[in-house]
Amino acid sequence: NSCDGGGGGGGHNASSSPPKISQTVRGWGDTLLRKYKKDRGETRRDFITNYLGYSTANGAVYYYATEGHRLGKQISYEDTLLDLKAYTEREGIPIRHFLMDSWWYPKGVGEGAKAWTPFRGLFPKGGLPRVHNETGWQVVAHGKFWSADTVYAKQNGGKWDFLIEDDMALPLDPAFWEELFRSPSEQWGLATYEQDWLPSQFGMNATLRSATLGRQWLKQMADAAMNANITVEYCSAWPRFILQSVEFQSVTQSRASDDYHPGNNQWRVGYTSMLLDALALTPVKDNFRSSKTPGDRAG
Repeated sequence: NSCDGGGGGGGHNASSSPPKISQTVRGWGDTLLRKYKKDRGETRRDFITNYLGYSTANGAVYYYATEGHRLGKQISYEDTLLDLKAYTEREGIPIRHFLMDSWWYPKGVGEGAKAWTPFRGLFPKGGLPRVHNETGWQVVAHGKFWSADTVYAKQNGGKWDFLIEDDMALPLDPAFWEELFRSPSEQWGLATYEQDWLPSQFGMNATLRSATLGRQWLKQMADAAMNANITVEYCSAWPRFILQSVEFQSVTQSRASDDYHPGNNQWRVGYTSMLLDALALTPVKDNFRSSKTPGDRAG
């Protein structure tokens, strides 16, 4: 290589070699974090990313399926999770939290979230508080864009101001998020709110035409999470969402991979992880296969 510094040439030696790409990206991130006063320590202290968890996301055994689906019996999600706790204790698996994906709450028009409460019958005996109390597990709870018929909107008989456009609705009142997070964090162990489908919610005409409405939506969410002492995980996030997160101390995680399916590119998380780490976000990979079950779904 002619750039080895031989002769009188001006090459780089070991003491003056240029920084690696990762160092440059991290330095860029540090500059933004200083400007917006976001502390990396909050991310490092996030309970969810410090301990092993169990996922019921797309590709997992219990994604829109309970233990009863495998056994041919009627078994609720409540009993499925309690049986899972017993199994992990027998096997010595130190699970400390679990992820509830979109199966747990009702959908409305356009398949958006109509409410952020459990479907009737999923937790029939003691509800999510029982699962939390008997397992001791904290909860990562999935959320998606809001449907136009969400029960929370004043237009549908609810308490809160929403902007409704076609099949989607956008919350406008910061008190909505405060109330949404308060009870779950106090009663059933909500530790992280996972905001999925970010591009869909942002894709409303109102947010695309406004220079501030998208930030307002994310800021109200993040501020309420901070007040409830929970964290936020972004999912399906474009770079604009990752950049916006530097303003929000409570946003500590972001998905770095596609949904888990054997054979796709969900292992390719290197470039994305470099960007996330630079901006004080822990990269989150989706499910990890631990066993093979009938139908070859991830365990």
